[in-house]
Amino acid sequence: MAEHFLTKTKVYREDCLGVGQALAIERHAELHALLTHNAGPDVAALFAEPFISRSGDDGHLTIAWYTNLSGRGARLTELSEDGAKRIEARLVALTRPLVHMLEDSESGPLLRAALSVGSRADIWVIDDRPILVNWGMTTGARPSEGPLAGLIPMLTGPMIEARRPAPVATPNAAASLPVPPVAPVTAPVGTVPRIAWVPLTVLLCLSILVLLWLLLPSTRIPFPYAPPVAPSATVDTSAAQEATLRALADRKQRLEAALAGAQCRADGVLELPGGRSIDGAMLPRVGSPDLATETPAEVAPVLPLSPSQLSVGEADTTETLLKRLEGGTVLVIARRGETVSTGTGFSIGNGLIISNAHVLGSFGESGEVFVIHKSFAQPLPARVIKVTAPFEQSGTDLALLEVADKTLTALTLMTNPETRKLTPVIAAGFPADVMETDSAFVALMQGDATAVPDLSVSDGIVTSEQQMPEGQTKLLFHTAPLSNGNSGGPLVDYCGSVVGVNTFVRRSELRSINIALSTADVVTFLEDTPAAGVMVQDQPCRPTIIAPRLPDAAPNPDAAVPEPAPDQPADVPKTDLAPQDTTEPTAPTDAPKSQGDE
Repeated sequence: MAEHFLTKTKVYREDCLGVGQALAIERHAELHALLTHNAGPDVAALFAEPFISRSGDDGHLTIAWYTNLSGRGARLTELSEDGAKRIEARLVALTRPLVHMLEDSESGPLLRAALSVGSRADIWVIDDRPILVNWGMTTGARPSEGPLAGLIPMLTGPMIEARRPAPVATPNAAASLPVPPVAPVTAPVGTVPRIAWVPLTVLLCLSILVLLWLLLPSTRIPFPYAPPVAPSATVDTSAAQEATLRALADRKQRLEAALAGAQCRADGVLELPGGRSIDGAMLPRVGSPDLATETPAEVAPVLPLSPSQLSVGEADTTETLLKRLEGGTVLVIARRGETVSTGTGFSIGNGLIISNAHVLGSFGESGEVFVIHKSFAQPLPARVIKVTAPFEQSGTDLALLEVADKTLTALTLMTNPETRKLTPVIAAGFPADVMETDSAFVALMQGDATAVPDLSVSDGIVTSEQQMPEGQTKLLFHTAPLSNGNSGGPLVDYCGSVVGVNTFVRRSELRSINIALSTADVVTFLEDTPAAGVMVQDQPCRPTIIAPRLPDAAPNPDAAVPEPAPDQPADVPKTDLAPQDTTEPTAPTDAPKSQGDE
């Protein structure tokens, strides 16, 4: 999967070439595998990977083009004349091995369609390497851009001339010999012998006999015939209707009686007498991590919650899940020269940060790595303590960084061995498709060291847990949406504990599958590092609902205020403005007003 965004184009669907039942641009994965196997990865990298979205009913397709090449891209038309000729020559040299594949009955149609581009402006260049966008398009479809011969004549022209056989020279003597005329060959004309009509005549007679046999009444298969049922007399339904109406009236009375004693709780849920919901289920108690279990045979429903309603510590803590994620999730930037790679990381305490190895790429040793957080005055340089080999070799993808600042919120690693399927989770990070519209991120990329982009979160559930066929790596599949830039970010449960490190996105025609590395692999990765004593949690998650604080009711000015006993202090109502502990008694007329008195 390509990671670096190149450009975005808008085309008409009718301009796209079709191969089989799909468009050529929809078969990029097949094209990439074909070219990698037959011509090598450099040739396969010529074709940018498209991500297609429909734009309403006007027939437009919006295509975002991605590439594995990092760096700033430019169109071929923006280069100098000498630079454009050099890139064209390299393009021809790279695609020369494809000429022999054009005649293949299986790969030829797809390859011919892919080698058709809309214009010279659709050829991009990154580090003197050509990349094709808008491939698989009809040439000359837009007269305003000028006709384009396409890439196929450019590649196959010289090869066709080379394949043409040279004329064979003949001796002069043989050329002077007379050539005898050749009489045209004509098929003899005659009549069909009578014996040839015998098989046809016999077949015709047999067909007639079979047809007559089938028409006989005794030959056909008899099917049972049910005579129509005579309509019965009209049934009097008034008694049934009256019984139904009585049942509805009884239910109405029961509901009205139940609603008469109902009250709205502090968390906004309607509670009937007995602590039950409107459908009869037991409700969870506000402020308690456990569900009410007065009736073991019934299970309380799961309420939809937002991160601002969840406490991530003890019941009396004021830290919410969102606040913890914002305090412990960081933006990671790796840079070498003008090439920049971005990703996500999270703090595990004492200035140590976990991220993905592929976020650093090859920049960790020869480049610079920075960590950005809203609590930092400027980006902090990070020291790479440990990094795994590429996933294809090591079976994992982790990196451990260290910064000088020790104040980041430390996220706890959850290592409960029980299954996490159906566990609600939240993914936090800095995805590129969201950061494109973040003004702070744009300013940061333009050199403003004080700009810090906003953290992006998404929610879902864990759908599957899989062990890799080779090695001990455990993968968590979940539905919290991810994109480029989420790599290395935390996947947490509703208690704020990290259950995985977001690493991959597997895209198909129907959906995208989000994959995270299990925290058990993270603990193993940290065994021989300064983070060996990282905080680990193995208890099941039981989040606490934070009930909103309601304002105190306004006092009734018409209500009579009881006189205090001579030896007792006046009873002062406590409000947000009144002190909780009063050392001297205060007369009722001097009591401070609450907010409702204004």
